[in-house]
Amino acid sequence: MASITQCLKLVVMSILLCIMETIVMIMGQIPPLRKLAVYIFARVTKMDKTPMDKSDYADSIFTWSQVHVMFLLWWYDIMKTVKLGGKIPDISLVHLNGTTKCKIQDFMNEDRPLILNFGSCT
Repeated sequence: MASITQCLKLVVMSILLCIMETIVMIMGQIPPLRKLAVYIFARVTKMDKTPMDKSDYADSIFTWSQVHVMFLLWWYDIMKTVKLGGKIPDISLVHLNGTTKCKIQDFMNEDRPLILNFGSCT
């Protein structure tokens, strides 16, 4: 169960995220700031080095869907329980045969690292 401190931290972080996203939306409605933001976005993401024209992506930067996605990404980052260098959760896994269950720690061994590869096979 989460402590009161953790709950307060989540509330404060979510309020800050909402404020930040509101500022981004407002900034996108002011043409000089929007132009500057698109320029910075192009430089930071190296989009200015691609053959894609700014008009192809400039209209999608300050949309509600973009703000929604950014909010979700930041929210998921705040809520994650696994930290870099921390312990992995010992979740249940199902073998490829679909019937046998095991735990991640069943595959761990002192003399070799355990590598988990999450990806798509399509």
